[in-house]
Amino acid sequence: MSGRIAALLATGRVDDAVKARIVNALSYAPSTIDTRRIGRLEQELRAIALDNAFGRIGDIDYLRRKTELAARSRPLVGRNRLRAR
Repeated sequence: MSGRIAALLATGRVDDAVKARIVNALSYAPSTIDTRRIGRLEQELRAIALDNAFGRIGDIDYLRRKTELAARSRPLVGRNRLRAR
């Protein structure tokens, strides 16, 4: 446990279980990002955008496929448990 976290926890009135949850939330290792797979998904998104722009696929099909690609890319980004504001 880092010294700063330990100092903060020493000043609060929480039980050991709560302290363990706080330490876990503040000191996790971020997950790695699969940049190659993200790149492939971005390339596919650009391809369907061009197909839509040139009329090879309709708007409804484009939006459906874009939504599917976005859903597939979300888990790859490795979102932090704590959101930056």
